[in-house]
Amino acid sequence: MKVAITVWKDRVAPVFDVAGSCIIGETLGYGHPLQEQQVVSLPVLSIQNKVALLVSMGVSFLVCGALSQECELQVVSQDIELFSFIAGDINDVVSAWGNGSLAEQRYSMPGCGCPRHRRRQARRGCQNGFGHNR
Repeated sequence: MKVAITVWKDRVAPVFDVAGSCIIGETLGYGHPLQEQQVVSLPVLSIQNKVALLVSMGVSFLVCGALSQECELQVVSQDIELFSFIAGDINDVVSAWGNGSLAEQRYSMPGCGCPRHRRRQARRGCQNGFGHNR
């Protein structure tokens, strides 16, 4: 399966809706390292096109900063698990994905209580089971 992590200036992009690129890597799931990473340009002007690109590339997980409710609904409606309100240096976040520590407070965007994990039909907000494998 694949994970996409939005990037802006060597950090997680602060807003997915306008992010211009992401790292996509192969993974066995949360808590497993990313392999075969590549940087991919994302369409900037259309949320639908951005989500469609992720779907066409086989992305199962999206790690990003903030995002609009419209964008969140589109992402999870495509069966992409969402790890949002994540902040930090991209290399640290990639490592945290691989070792299963992405739910730690230090990866939360400033002012947010904790990173959020959402999937189709999941409750809103922070959830137990952040680190389950799909």
